[in-house]
Amino acid sequence: MANKLADWETLPVEQRDQIILATGTTFIMEQLPPRLQWLAGPIAQATVLRSMRLKKVAELMLLIANPVSESVREDVECHNCLIQNLRDLQRSLDFVERLNTWEARLNPTTGHWAVAMPVAWGQLLDSAQFTCLKQTYSDEQGHRYFHIVGDREADAFEDDKLTLWHLKQDHFAWLGSAAGASRRREGIP
Repeated sequence: MANKLADWETLPVEQRDQIILATGTTFIMEQLPPRLQWLAGPIAQATVLRSMRLKKVAELMLLIANPVSESVREDVECHNCLIQNLRDLQRSLDFVERLNTWEARLNPTTGHWAVAMPVAWGQLLDSAQFTCLKQTYSDEQGHRYFHIVGDREADAFEDDKLTLWHLKQDHFAWLGSAAGASRRREGIP
């Protein structure tokens, strides 16, 4: 930039930083396919000069966040078995406020929203090995939906019972509500 702008050295630091960031964003945007160009700004902010770079992954996550709608958050809070489990353990539910669209998926058999298994694992780290699961549905795209159950109802996994820990990094596994669970909670037979 110093070679292209004659007065580069006289510009205020903030203005130079903005020019560098804008130039980087434009360059990155030109390299991305149209559907991913919205990521150019966050990528530029994560890769520019060290003095200007984002300091934490949390800052980057805020830039790319695409929060779920209020109705999805309400559905998760009312019907998702992870939430009930966290309430039983007296744990925070704050993560629901930061839930992104790629971390929730509608289960067509229950009509309720499921949470990505890596998100669920992040909430139950220390008890994930003891949180037993049963698969309730699988779709044609390979996404599998699970419900928290007692160890006697849990699916078998190798020589043990299937737990949340086994699926902690599975981005095609979703934790939701069993088909009949939400109806029972609402008092519907």
